[in-house]
Amino acid sequence: MLLLIYIFFLGLIVGSFVNVVIFRVPRGESVVSGRSRCTHCGNKIYWFDLIPVVSFFVLKFRCKQCHQRISWIYPAVELYSGIIFLLVFSFAGQVGMVNRLFLVFILEILLALALIDLKNLILPDAIMLVMLSGILACGILEYSSGRYLFNIFSFNNLIGAAVLFLTFFIFWFFSKGAWLGLGDAKLAGLVGLVFGLWGGLVIIYGAIIAGTVAGLVLLASHRANLKTKLPLGTFISFSATVYIFLGQGILEKVKPLFFSVPFIFK
Repeated sequence: MLLLIYIFFLGLIVGSFVNVVIFRVPRGESVVSGRSRCTHCGNKIYWFDLIPVVSFFVLKFRCKQCHQRISWIYPAVELYSGIIFLLVFSFAGQVGMVNRLFLVFILEILLALALIDLKNLILPDAIMLVMLSGILACGILEYSSGRYLFNIFSFNNLIGAAVLFLTFFIFWFFSKGAWLGLGDAKLAGLVGLVFGLWGGLVIIYGAIIAGTVAGLVLLASHRANLKTKLPLGTFISFSATVYIFLGQGILEKVKPLFFSVPFIFK
């Protein structure tokens, strides 16, 4: 029990850092230096007001300096991160520590990209470069240990990265960025590299469905029109997260179309 509490609290701390990434990276600010500041008044926030989740309620949802409301997104991200840690380290099946850490890494990166794209309609190259570095590191460690779960350097994964990136790149190129962004193509390629061609296709298909549903809801509620841009990266990240937890079952239901691949949560 104490171990689960420790794992959850570690997830909260990582979630607090993800909040920093979400806020600072789109602004071109460093995530490793500089004190946290209130987004309203710009005053520095002291460490005892930065305790994950707890400080949000202790401060009664408001900045101590200017008394402006603190967004619920901050504790939500921290709680989500804590849940990610609990799920991965408690129910991830018989996988090694390297794969568990990689799963946490991918899920946290997807969370950051989803919220950044939702708010800013961008997918920062800096974050995707970190994602690529982590993927390659996982592939090297898998190769050296001989224990393959993601099998990053397999033909299926490499061809998945190439096919998904090139498909999205072609749409981006010929639409001149009107249909989707170059960042979406890069993210699709990374998804293919992690989950392989078939897993990647399922994820992209799920993202298109989610995006279509969201678009129809926004149109019906008059909160958007046909020219409104939707954050495709957010839907890809959401779909990839769902696939991580349900990928085995999804592929088993479409065996006539896709090769079955082993996955984590069984």
